[in-house]
Amino acid sequence: MEKERKVVGEIELPEIDVTPYEGMKAPIAEVTLKEAKFGMSYLVKTEPVHDEGNIKICGSQMFGLFEDENGNLGWGKDTKLGLFLKKYKVTTPEELIGVEVLLVTKVNNGKTYLSIV
Repeated sequence: MEKERKVVGEIELPEIDVTPYEGMKAPIAEVTLKEAKFGMSYLVKTEPVHDEGNIKICGSQMFGLFEDENGNLGWGKDTKLGLFLKKYKVTTPEELIGVEVLLVTKVNNGKTYLSIV
């Protein structure tokens, strides 16, 4: 019999050590345009490098977009996204799907996350 699932609010999450995955490579699985804290961004995520039940570990990175005077969104060639696209020899974020990237750990607010470079 299936458990009844309901949203209850904030819950205690398990501590997950992502450091064993640093240095691995994984293909990019998703490139999603998202509304972020400071405007629109691309969220780039890899295929999971660990998948156990409801715990999936993948690398990810947010790339902020800029708006020109006409309201168009994009990136500059020397921005974080522009340099990332150049490194992997593609011209649009969507072309990154399937490209293998290197996983690295980054610390933010005392927590360690799995990112991509």
